[in-house]
Order: sequence, then structure tokens, then C-alpha cells
Amino acid sequence: MIPEAVKAVIRYLFYTVKLDFILVGHFDWNKQSARVIEKCGFKYIKNRPFETMYGTVEDSVESILYRFDFVQRNLPENDT
Repeated sequence: MIPEAVKAVIRYLFYTVKLDFILVGHFDWNKQSARVIEKCGFKYIKNRPFETMYGTVEDSVESILYRFDFVQRNLPENDT
């Protein structure tokens, strides 16, 4: 259910707002977010330290999705 909602936001950002790419990050320990990000087609870039609003430092996993890659993977069956 969540990946479908995220994909709806991605479609809006790529088709309506016309972004070229989207960057996302999640904390290394958050495996559920990692799975949603993977299911939506994002590709890993790097890990980096992230200072939270609570003053702690967490390991953040950064990923990217390009509009071209998303569009190519989500073409209707008759267009491929």
C-alpha cells in the first residue's frame, strides 16, 4: 500500500512538477523505509552522517531516482 502511495507522489513530481530526479534518504536502521525506497526504483548513492533535530548523529542512506528511469519502467504494456 505504501509503495503505491509513494509512486503516486513520484508520478506527480515527474509528470506535473517536471523534476529531473528525486533524492531520498532514510536512517540505516529503518529497514521498512529501505524496502519502500527499493520497490519504488531508487538507486543507492552513498551513506553519510546526518545530524538529527535532537542533536544525535545517525547513518543516513541516500538514494536517487531519475525521471527517465521511472518513465521507462512504468510505460504501459503496449508502449514497450
